[in-house]
Amino acid sequence: AVARIPRGRGRKAAEHHGAHRADRPRRAGLGRADRRRAIPRCTRGADVARKGNGMTPRLEDALRDAEIIHDWDAIEDAIEDMADAIVDDYADDAEPPLFITVMHGGLHFAAQLSFALGERGMDVQFEYLHATRYQGGTTGSRLAWLHRPATPLRGRNVILVDDILDEGHTLLAVQRWCEDQNAADVRIAVLAEKVHERRIEGVEADYCGVEVPDRYVFGFGMDYHEQGRNLPAIYALRD
Repeated sequence: AVARIPRGRGRKAAEHHGAHRADRPRRAGLGRADRRRAIPRCTRGADVARKGNGMTPRLEDALRDAEIIHDWDAIEDAIEDMADAIVDDYADDAEPPLFITVMHGGLHFAAQLSFALGERGMDVQFEYLHATRYQGGTTGSRLAWLHRPATPLRGRNVILVDDILDEGHTLLAVQRWCEDQNAADVRIAVLAEKVHERRIEGVEADYCGVEVPDRYVFGFGMDYHEQGRNLPAIYALRD
């Protein structure tokens, strides 16, 4: 997992204690592919029947028909790398950047990234917004604004923090709104970027942790019909 830094600044060796800490023992469980219990595949017909009857698909069925794409350790490493890159880019700023979490998906990632930044001595000012196109389904729908930041953005350096960059409609709309509020600089940090050719023009991630395939992904903030956001790994439904 590599954090991309299009701003052209070099990277310094991390000076925080986390960069030199010994490997910590890990508890077995969800989020670690090498210790995952074998789970029989679910019957797709049952899923279809539930959807046809208007019932919400069950997370436990999705987990049976999914695979771990990035486990907890890989995600943690990616966030550490991103934090190093962000600290380098904002090292000379006199004022902490406005760290805006895109709810709900960005919540888990934003928390972990903010801790990693704090571990490196970088402060941020927290804000949040809620703008979504997904509304609990597997395909996009009309953009809906539910909450906009209360903190004035004029003259501020802004980091938008979200779970995933997919087609980019939501993040582009949010980025343009921030620019309309006269933010001095707007950058995007996402945990994951989906690999496909449907990305709209005008939006890209300045910092990206991992790539995910062009499939339905969930976990670590991303939802499966509003379930599973707190899974400590990124899962993808099998084709």
